[in-house]
Order: sequence, then structure tokens, then C-alpha cells
Amino acid sequence: MRYLRFAIFLIFALSFHLTLAPLSIILAWILRKEGLLYWVYKFFWRASYFLLGIKFQVEGENRIPLPPFIIAPNHQSYIDGPFFLAFFPYRVKAMIKNSIFRIPFVGQALRVANFISVKRESSLRASFAFRRAETLLRKGEVLLIFPEGTRTRDGSLGRFKEGACRLARQAGVPILPVVFFNSMDLLPRGKWIPRPGRVKVKYLPIIKPRGRPGEICERLREGIENALKEN
Repeated sequence: MRYLRFAIFLIFALSFHLTLAPLSIILAWILRKEGLLYWVYKFFWRASYFLLGIKFQVEGENRIPLPPFIIAPNHQSYIDGPFFLAFFPYRVKAMIKNSIFRIPFVGQALRVANFISVKRESSLRASFAFRRAETLLRKGEVLLIFPEGTRTRDGSLGRFKEGACRLARQAGVPILPVVFFNSMDLLPRGKWIPRPGRVKVKYLPIIKPRGRPGEICERLREGIENALKEN
């Protein structure tokens, strides 16, 4: 059943990106309506999770603040990121590694939707991405950043980079910590075919941008680490 679900998902994803996606990208670009693209991909990811048999148990939604703010989750799996496009109550933009922007149709959609490309090995490009991110936050947007920068290999938290905390401090916006508890069990690093199942997602109390970026990151990591231990 797992492989059948994945085959159906592949057919759906291919059909979507050969028909509805190009039309939506063109219309959103011509009309300057990125919201159109957002709702189309919201449908795509909700349908994808349904076809793959992945459900979410969400806790703490009352802790979600009013925009602008930064979403800072732990990163267990490829399942994590699209969750916010599919189910989060506000539009979400994200800082994404440059290689994703080279995927046909997906890259064009991300550019039209004003997602931010990050080239990790280039400090100049990273600085430019940081300025763009700060501009979006000052315009009232919600920005998704994974502080670990990459997916975990064994379920433990990786080192938190200070970019999200430095950005929160500079833009004066809070950070919403989010914990994914078992998405790695359904799709671990190195695997491409997810198992059906339920992923637990928990929103933690917001972290205000007070103190040095390193101190903010310490509070962020401590909150997520404690939540993982308590589960």
C-alpha cells in the first residue's frame, strides 16, 4: 500500500506540474497576485499529504502570534517544510537553499512567490538573502527558517545557526518555536518513499527578540529540546 500510495502521488504531482502549476505561475506573474499561487500550492500539498497517508496532530495553535514573526522548527524530514504551506493559518515565505530553485516549475513558483534563495557557500549571497528577509518581515510577512539548516540524521537536534535569531533581533519580531516529533520515522534522511502515519506538531510559546542573537538561540534551542524530551 505504501508503494501504491507513492505511485499515485507521483502521477498526481507530475500532472499538477504539467497543467495547473504552469498556468498558475503565469497568471500570478502577470497579475502580480502571488496569493493565487499560494492557494494553488496549498491545495497541492494538502492533496499530496492525503494521497501519501500522512496526517498531522497539531497542538498549541493558540500560541501563533499575529504577523510578522519567524517560524523556527526543528528539522527531521522533508515532510516538515510543506506542512506550513498546507496548514498554517497565514501565508508563509521561507529561506530555501539555492538548489531547490533549479527544479523545473518549482523554482519558478518560488521566485514568483518571493521565497528567498540562500547559497550557503557564498557570504555575499547570504548577506543579500538576509537583507531581503528583513525587508519581508518589516512588510508584515511570516518567514520560515530552520535553525539547524539541514535535516537531522539520528533524531537529535543539530547545532542552531544564529541567522534566524539575528534576523529576529534586527527586525524586532518574535520567534515561534515549532517541534516536529516523529516525521523522521515516516521519512528519514536518505529515503524517498514515506510511510503513511501521523506526525505530531507542537507550537511552543513565542520567544521575544531580547538580548544577543546567541542568547535568543539558546532559549530557542532549549525550548525545542525540552519539548522533545517531554514527549
